[in-house]
Amino acid sequence: MPIFVTIGVDYPNPDSVTLVVWADEEEAFDSTLHAIDHGNAWIAVTSYLTTYNGYLQFSSDNYVEWKNWTGVS
Repeated sequence: MPIFVTIGVDYPNPDSVTLVVWADEEEAFDSTLHAIDHGNAWIAVTSYLTTYNGYLQFSSDNYVEWKNWTGVS
């Protein structure tokens, strides 16, 4: 099951972008995910944008890199 992280405005707003992290990448993303859940992380994503059902997404099944900063207030 993938993890969906909305970047920007809330999904399903057409101005939102979703980062899709597949299960095989979950361990590498785990600390970032927990920090995001608590609202104290920033994330920068470098990837190719694709669309799914008309919505923009970054997907870890393509090239994707992310950098995160935790402890952000």
